[in-house]
Amino acid sequence: MDELLAPSSRRVEPRCRYDSQCGGCAMQSLNYDYQVILKNEQVRSQMERLYGGTLPEFDEPVGMENPWKYRNKTEFGLYAGGVLTDERTGAARNTGKLRVGYYDRGSGRVADIRECLIQSEAAEMAAYGLRRYIQESGMTVYDPKT
Repeated sequence: MDELLAPSSRRVEPRCRYDSQCGGCAMQSLNYDYQVILKNEQVRSQMERLYGGTLPEFDEPVGMENPWKYRNKTEFGLYAGGVLTDERTGAARNTGKLRVGYYDRGSGRVADIRECLIQSEAAEMAAYGLRRYIQESGMTVYDPKT
């Protein structure tokens, strides 16, 4: 989107401070009831495409009472600027600031996410622990560019 001419009545201010960076919640700027409708349409469309023809009747989705901290699956992206190895000692080190989080929208760059409003508390604790372990241990992070 280049420019917002007039906001939709379905538009809301995203609660997440990472909304403009992270690709994890593309619908944060829509009210939750409308998100449920759009997700239902996406599922129906994919099922029609995959299975062909008319789908059997099934119940409409029911939204959650509290649509926060529900996600129980995650894949963290890691970035630390690449790895340099000392030719004399063989010691390796990361060359940049560590980022643990999710991928930016459309760029493939890792956004350093410190709090995710839809991820479970357990996943947030895992990210915190991973970040801390890498920092304290000096563990290097794989970078496909190096």
